[in-house]
Amino acid sequence: MAAPEQALYQRLFGLGAYVMNYVGQHYQRFYGHLAPPPLPAGAALGAQVEWLRDFLLRVAESYFATNSRGTIMDRCRRLESTIWERVFREDHAEVLSHGVLGRGLGDRLAQDAEAANGHMRLAESVRAITGTYVLEHPTATRFAETLLLLGQSLDRIQGKPYGQTVPYLGPRCGRLTAGHPIDLTARYGVYQSSRPAARQCVEEVTAAIAQAFAEAIVPS
Repeated sequence: MAAPEQALYQRLFGLGAYVMNYVGQHYQRFYGHLAPPPLPAGAALGAQVEWLRDFLLRVAESYFATNSRGTIMDRCRRLESTIWERVFREDHAEVLSHGVLGRGLGDRLAQDAEAANGHMRLAESVRAITGTYVLEHPTATRFAETLLLLGQSLDRIQGKPYGQTVPYLGPRCGRLTAGHPIDLTARYGVYQSSRPAARQCVEEVTAAIAQAFAEAIVPS
């Protein structure tokens, strides 16, 4: 890695490590009884991130007493289903029949579900802090992707609407590439001759378009 990229990577790595460490300390302080078994000293950043994601999901799962089995993805989907059932209840009409009592308790249940959702979404966001993604291929695209994911994590912590704020990453430029034209006239007679021929022509044109797109993409 060249010196400029190395300096930028160290800044990005330091930012990610700071966010992860502070979030971890906060959860240890207020939800320490739900923490997973501690990692060995000197664990890699990627292992620390997975530990923190497990911790965040355990906190979310504690709202519903759901189990922690399965992958991170399995647990997130299980939580999503439970949260949905608490917010959009099938017994909505029956709840409303109890007037302000039913509505008030239902609102409290939905608020708890939303709080659990916040912990789960944060667990999804901190996946950006791996320590290796940018290091393996230090391109502008990977730097930007990681910064955007970190920005989304901070937005979730602040309760901002997801995806509505995009941090400024500096000036950007675009490159427009015009490929060679694909001749359809020469294929039209064959296309009209029969269904098998038409199908073959469509496959050939589709392949030609895909090849043209592949050749027009400039690696970042």
